[in-house]
Amino acid sequence: MNRKLTIATLVFAALTAFALPGSASAANDPQLTDSGSLVPTGASIEGSTVNPTLTSTSGSSILSCSTAKASGKVLKNSSSTVEGEITTATYAGTGAVSADNNLPECTGSFGNVYITVTNTPLCIKSTPVMAEDEGQVGGGGCGTFGPVKFTIGSTTAGECKYESTSTLKGDFTTGGTETRLTIRNTQAGSGVKLVSGGFLCPTSGMLTGSATLATTENGTKLTIS
Repeated sequence: MNRKLTIATLVFAALTAFALPGSASAANDPQLTDSGSLVPTGASIEGSTVNPTLTSTSGSSILSCSTAKASGKVLKNSSSTVEGEITTATYAGTGAVSADNNLPECTGSFGNVYITVTNTPLCIKSTPVMAEDEGQVGGGGCGTFGPVKFTIGSTTAGECKYESTSTLKGDFTTGGTETRLTIRNTQAGSGVKLVSGGFLCPTSGMLTGSATLATTENGTKLTIS
């Protein structure tokens, strides 16, 4: 059966990843499930993010979007490994519709902006070599798994091109009726740096956001156990 996941927050991107840290000494053994059954390899996935934000290193908001949506598929869900690729990721806010992507622009400290992820597919994974309940997001697909790259554009600052300082790191809750994913709001967890752009482009920042998972077929919550 073809299944879809709804990720109710991104990978700011998707842009986005996995929620609450567990003990690094315990074994990481993730299993993505739907009503107690493993979600099959090849299942279609969709991400829906609420209020993804880019903040400065001091914690003040640089830009904020209302929603982020992503879609892709599950690549692995066995042998203590959950892995999926996000092939599309879009971000929308409360501003005017942008001519660049035909979506309402996100709002920011340097005017309304559009956001484009430039090295899709994004890879979301959790493996036995990671800390307990840890997940990571990388750019360029699961074969490359490098930094996430994206462009922020505005009429005020022009194009500002960024990439994460490493793969994005986050943590997930286990058990219960749903899984919540959270990107770590630290430089080591979600830091980004300016690659190119004018003097109005912020030189660094951090991505923030959290998410829940659900099927779009029947609305049941997905869990990671």
